Amino acid sequence: MYDLCEKLLEINKDFIKSINDEPSIEVLQNLRFDYNNIPDYSEPLCQQIYLMRYMYAYSFEFYYVYRLVFETLYELYKATHVLSIGCGSAYDYWALKKAYMDSNLEDTTGVFYYIGIDKVNWLYTCASEKYDKVDILKRDFVEWIRENPNDFSNRDFIFFPKSIGEFSEEYFKTLLLEIKQPQNRLKRDRVVIIGSFRKTQSSHQSDVNRFESFVDTLVSANGYIKQEKQSSDRVFRGDNNRYIYEYNHFPIFPKSVKDTLVNLDVCCNRYIKNGHHCSPCECEESLVFRNPVTTTSCIDFKIVVFKRGEQ
Repeated sequence: MYDLCEKLLEINKDFIKSINDEPSIEVLQNLRFDYNNIPDYSEPLCQQIYLMRYMYAYSFEFYYVYRLVFETLYELYKATHVLSIGCGSAYDYWALKKAYMDSNLEDTTGVFYYIGIDKVNWLYTCASEKYDKVDILKRDFVEWIRENPNDFSNRDFIFFPKSIGEFSEEYFKTLLLEIKQPQNRLKRDRVVIIGSFRKTQSSHQSDVNRFESFVDTLVSANGYIKQEKQSSDRVFRGDNNRYIYEYNHFPIFPKSVKDTLVNLDVCCNRYIKNGHHCSPCECEESLVFRNPVTTTSCIDFKIVVFKRGEQ
């Protein structure tokens, strides 16, 4: 499987090459991810900035989630079917495979059938490992489920990787109605539902409420009981701002990538030409210069295991 830091270095190299072709870094001013701003992820520069800032921390979070699932919550089948809704570059698949490899599950075959759905054509997507089958589809989720009810119904894991809050209210209501349809009834006796949430004050509670609505809809539509739960509040209580490299199996964030993010002015042709920032420095005011997330500060998730029958 690919090396996470090498992938970040690749993205960094491509970003520097692309931004050097721009008149200035002014093009980055609207790439804000705070206060419910949802940037245009179809823009390659936006994707690259996003991945350099968040891919490392989110990959660790998703890895940690799957370690919890494999080691404490779930007995793997010979083949496990995963659905990632709003998958982006599908580094949650990378996290899934790394968690499996690090969990010492020698008694299982560890074959995964991963379907990732996203409306945006993301760069730097993960390739399948060994016997896995990975399909990363540029699709609208509701349209996909209407055309592929059997694929939805046969999932063992359903995952929202920081994505559940990015749907409009109207669209999310349509999504809930769709998963209640008889043809979309889940067929597994046990299913794991995972939600990873944005942690900003303006979006966190909304993300959690949506996840709970999704879970409750599946429970009522499928006759499940909630067998087990887990959340970041339990496992990271009092340890929510630790450097990720302090945990086993995770490398140190590449310094050159951090240097690029906090010193974007050296990539700005206007700055290079004039020898100083524009006045006023609108790029600085628009939060262009930001550190990558390299601590556990963004970790926020819930895991629910469904089971049919008596508890």
